Amino acid sequence: MRSKPKGAKYRNLVAYRERIFYDRVVGGRRYWRDLKTTDWDDAIVLRDRLEELDGIEKRRGDVPKFDVFAQRYLNEDTDRLAATTLRDRRDYLGERGLFLPHFGSKRLDEITPEMLRQWWGKEITGVGRSTGTGRNYINTLAQVYAFAQDLGFVSESPVTEFRRQLNRRGRTKRGRAEARRDKHIRPIEFPDELARLVKEAEAEGLVASVMVLLQLDAGLRLGEAMALRWGKIIWGQDEDDRVRGLWIDENLPSGGTGEPEEPKSGRARKVGLSRRLRRALGDLYLDRFRPSGPRAA
Repeated sequence: MRSKPKGAKYRNLVAYRERIFYDRVVGGRRYWRDLKTTDWDDAIVLRDRLEELDGIEKRRGDVPKFDVFAQRYLNEDTDRLAATTLRDRRDYLGERGLFLPHFGSKRLDEITPEMLRQWWGKEITGVGRSTGTGRNYINTLAQVYAFAQDLGFVSESPVTEFRRQLNRRGRTKRGRAEARRDKHIRPIEFPDELARLVKEAEAEGLVASVMVLLQLDAGLRLGEAMALRWGKIIWGQDEDDRVRGLWIDENLPSGGTGEPEEPKSGRARKVGLSRRLRRALGDLYLDRFRPSGPRAA
């Protein structure tokens, strides 16, 4: 028996033990039927007849609409997410996101890979958004459908087939170029520009100098630099001691206006402490002598 062809017309059909079966979940009930054929086109006819005779299509009203279920997903299945990731998903699935105008009023089982392809063309490539942004949306949608499958509302996700389409496009030269993680990185071309940045930060003051070096030498995100505490600095015996470093286990999101939370990656880590950053931190510490606040900068 040949493998299952691709395409929405073969929905709810699966190969099992050299035969084709009908597999579908509607309103929390699973329908599993042996169609007793090995021909995929015959299986389409048998599937449609089965749904008509068993009244399966009439029970589709039990499947929730996307806007309602997206909110349920946010309420019930996101407790494991980092705060920044949760905030992103709320944006993707909320009124300001790109999904609701297209899919909000549709049932989960009405959304097809073809609809996702049209959505991608209009909202991502059509307006010049990056492939990375589009994939972040698709990854969020995949989690919504995974939760729907857990609850028995759907038996398959349209994201699976659509991802295959994206991956196939990504194998082209243009697709590989669009998917490069460093596509939007604009490195500073001349070393003297970096030296000027450091010099101007030093002229601004100790705090500005430390903030620049935390990001430049230690590679910290802005929120991580703002959340750094004196107790997280591993000074070492001197500037040549290789044990020196910074322990990064907190992040201040939203430009430092929120409450401290774990890093965006969800994992604490140790980063290197350069000699000039160690000296800058030491100068700032001496300037404050006994820091009154809980943070270094």
